[in-house]
Amino acid sequence: MLLVVFCVIATIVISVFGKLPEDSYRTAVETIEFIDPTQEDDKCKLNSEGDKVIEIPVGTKEYKLNYIINPSDATELDVTFLIITGSEYAEVNDEGLITFNKEYSITVKIYSNFYDNKTDEVIILFGGENVEVIPPDGDIFA
Repeated sequence: MLLVVFCVIATIVISVFGKLPEDSYRTAVETIEFIDPTQEDDKCKLNSEGDKVIEIPVGTKEYKLNYIINPSDATELDVTFLIITGSEYAEVNDEGLITFNKEYSITVKIYSNFYDNKTDEVIILFGGENVEVIPPDGDIFA
């Protein structure tokens, strides 16, 4: 009987408020966003439509997505990555590592945990040249 009463109360709370009340011990994710560590301010460039863009060198076979969650002490920091356009040209794993099987622009979406439901989206474009980095103490004429 107690279980039935609890279920009725929970149903009323959900129908009135749209969701169960937040736990007081839980810190919610407020924002999640992709960042571009190649930029001075870590912000992604924006294209003419206002979409976030990260440009990677031609010839790149793998690229690790970088993102930030605010606040950093949120209770649930789990994220999910999904390629929403161009999935036939690349794959993304649970850690945000994209593996390209063809150089083609793709759009990736990141989702925060189920409870907070925050998202961000970025377009990955190929451009520029793949430049070999020589260590500062390396001898290029060896």
